[in-house]
Amino acid sequence: KCLGLRLSEEEAQSMVSLVSCDHHGYSVSFNEYLQLVSLQRRKEPDEQIMIEVFRSLDPTNSGEISEEKFRKIMKNKEGVPEEDIEEMIEEYKTMMKLDGSKELVILYKEFVAMLQK
Repeated sequence: KCLGLRLSEEEAQSMVSLVSCDHHGYSVSFNEYLQLVSLQRRKEPDEQIMIEVFRSLDPTNSGEISEEKFRKIMKNKEGVPEEDIEEMIEEYKTMMKLDGSKELVILYKEFVAMLQK
């Protein structure tokens, strides 16, 4: 979970088996954990790629996307649960000190920076 993943036990065992010497109990040493983090980070898109994806959804190049459009896009992505979408939006609102009194507009550079933390 600390890698931002929600895995089944089988998925977790599969990931751990990539780095762990213990193939029976699936324990992970600190060094093996660091290897796992490194492998996972290499699989994740970098900040610039994520900004480019947002830009492709922003035909006016305003640097922002509506909450409604963001929700629609995320709901169409396979494997993204509703609670994860809510969590991202709430974290963004907290980071930007927004109270919800008006329609949320996501400034995607700030949003991507939040995801990279």
